[in-house]
Amino acid sequence: MKLFRFFKRNSNLTIEKGANDINQENAQENKTLSNNGHIRKSENPRYTQELLSNGNTEQQCNDYNVKNGIYPVNTPVVYGMKLISSTVPPQDNYCYLNEEEKTFFHVFQQKLIEATYNPSLVQLTRLSDGTFNVDYIGLCYIGKICLYKAPTTYAVIKKGNKRATKVFTSFDEARNFASTNSAFEIQERTLESNTYMQYSIGITSVKELHNPSLQQCIDTIPRWIKYLNYCKRN
Repeated sequence: MKLFRFFKRNSNLTIEKGANDINQENAQENKTLSNNGHIRKSENPRYTQELLSNGNTEQQCNDYNVKNGIYPVNTPVVYGMKLISSTVPPQDNYCYLNEEEKTFFHVFQQKLIEATYNPSLVQLTRLSDGTFNVDYIGLCYIGKICLYKAPTTYAVIKKGNKRATKVFTSFDEARNFASTNSAFEIQERTLESNTYMQYSIGITSVKELHNPSLQQCIDTIPRWIKYLNYCKRN
């Protein structure tokens, strides 16, 4: 009888523990829902198998395919490296590179070839703030680089108003629109751009450069190559 009570008591504890584990798992999955109802793939291992709460699975499919090296036919290529947008549908002009970005990635391509790495295995993912995530497919995440400069815009505003009636990226277009009403005036708007670069040392240390010059970023490319070599060895 004592033995029976022992097993019964422990059985109840096991059931309670199991229920608690399930509740904790459900709570964890609930935490993966952001305010807009999206499931954060980094926190949910079943991300690629579940529907988003808004029914949009295109982003999931895109992420899954890219992770496995499957790209759309029209994927832009920059110095042999594939360039994608972090969002579906892609951001406007995500594949446009300014002169500093072109210079940086051209040097990066050369350094990859010198180190016997294949540029076609590099993936450049443009984030919403203009930063690039840089990955070497099948090996590792390399780092981040931001040399993006927000374009100058021209706001057509009625005198006395604070909000623009219309905003243009071309001064000529803004001038033509403003000429339709003598109450319009044009304001030039330039956003401050902050450069940034990230690289890793081994698996425990991540270094960041804030507001580096283009040359400082180029001089840091060997750090990326060194990290690739580290990942290849390990």
